Amino acid sequence: MSDDDPGPNTDGADAAGGTAEPGAAAGAPRPEPSRAHADDHSPVRNFYLAGTLAVLSTIALVVLTGWALTTPVDDPPGTLRVLTGNDASKAPVLYQELIEAWNAENEEYPAELVEVSAGADMQHAEMVRSTQGGAAAYDVINLDNQWIAEFARAERITPLSKAGGGSAGEGFLDSTIEAVEYNGEQWAVPFVADVGLLYFRSDLVDRADLEGKDWPEVYETLRDTAREHGDEVDHAYAGQFARYEGLTVNAMEFAWGESAAAGARSGGLVDGDGGVGLGAEPVRRGLRRIAEGLNDGTLPANSLTAQETAARQSFVDGDVLAMRNWPVQYDQLLSATAEEDRTRDPEGVAAHAGSGRPGADIEFGVMALPDGMSVLGGQSLAIAEGSPRQRKARDLIEFLTRPEHQRRLFHCGGYAPTRAGGYSGSVEGACPGVPGSAGGRSDIEDKYDGDRGDTRYVPRLRDAIEAARPRPVTPNYAMFTDAFTGGFHPVLAEHASAAEFDAELFDAQLDELRPPLRSALDGQGPP
Repeated sequence: MSDDDPGPNTDGADAAGGTAEPGAAAGAPRPEPSRAHADDHSPVRNFYLAGTLAVLSTIALVVLTGWALTTPVDDPPGTLRVLTGNDASKAPVLYQELIEAWNAENEEYPAELVEVSAGADMQHAEMVRSTQGGAAAYDVINLDNQWIAEFARAERITPLSKAGGGSAGEGFLDSTIEAVEYNGEQWAVPFVADVGLLYFRSDLVDRADLEGKDWPEVYETLRDTAREHGDEVDHAYAGQFARYEGLTVNAMEFAWGESAAAGARSGGLVDGDGGVGLGAEPVRRGLRRIAEGLNDGTLPANSLTAQETAARQSFVDGDVLAMRNWPVQYDQLLSATAEEDRTRDPEGVAAHAGSGRPGADIEFGVMALPDGMSVLGGQSLAIAEGSPRQRKARDLIEFLTRPEHQRRLFHCGGYAPTRAGGYSGSVEGACPGVPGSAGGRSDIEDKYDGDRGDTRYVPRLRDAIEAARPRPVTPNYAMFTDAFTGGFHPVLAEHASAAEFDAELFDAQLDELRPPLRSALDGQGPP
């Protein structure tokens, strides 16, 4: 038939016995079907229709499959293992308490806390060993902040953008967020903060004589005051100068303090360009103070073996006028003397008896180290790259860092919060291992800014953390600090035992340290 022939009727309605269109005469010729209708069932049309359906089916399959692949799938049930350094609070069960609180709400995904050596160097070695080769021995790792870049570059931990969210969340102090960033990614969620603080004998030196001054002025004031009160204290200042990470931190602070006083904000063991900073005169001057202080008795004789606990003991025993230490030591000083009588001066500083000197009562205050010199410490919770339960690991981290849990760690253990909400509000329940700790509800301000202690400790602590500076951000930090402590500690020991301090020899020894430190920053062994 020709294309002009209307052909047989193929309209579905009419074929089923439908009526003619309104207004059409009975038996009148039907209108010619359109070409589209005429060709609806042609072989060519059927071919194209089948092809279209096939394409649509394929698209639908791809969309549905893609949706299935991108829709979150629950992690397999199992135990979440958390690797951490030791809980340093007086009653070291606070971390475990939080784990047990999580377990009470998560039967399918219970958590297990695994604590390793209290020493920073040993912790690092164990955490490296436990995450080698993408091993899934642990799901969450509580890392010291200075190790985050190393673990990130080695792909031992997972960036937050790939583990349930792109950032740590809201409410964290800016300095603590900066500490978990590397190469444009956030690699962990800030857990607890640390910052160098200056503890001083307020019965021997006034706060007004220390605050608002730069580090050289503060150091000279402490030295002169200790000499003036030689019948009550033996030394001016205690820090951490043993051969471990604490020595690097204290050296950084001395160097930063001198550099800040000279108007050079970036001066330090590592300069602003990532190079070795020992050639800068303010840095040398800061390091000289340590060596000279060991030589002339400004620093105690046991300084070369002293870590945090030994420094605190020297302070409590009345041997030193002031000490540099972390916030957790403030809480331990309060807790250790909770049953002793206390007096208060106009600054609201607690007094502590039993110094080791008969009849002596020690009153102490605390303040931030001078502007520009405090090292920001702390730990942050990262997700292990090999963990099969990364989504649940992220849920656990969010649970552990809730503001109410930050307040409890602060109130009961002295751990400085990383969230702004951790510095105010109430805490439920008694603190474990703290004599006289009452149950019910307690306010942060009542403990730290009430009759027990310094009336402005909480805001001073928060301000110090926000102003603190991170250690050099480099994946080779562990190599750098090992090279520094290994080279600098023997130099200090030599000058501590010398008849007098030799500045020229000391500077020459600093020059000898520069090549191995450069190699360490480059990720290489000794030159």
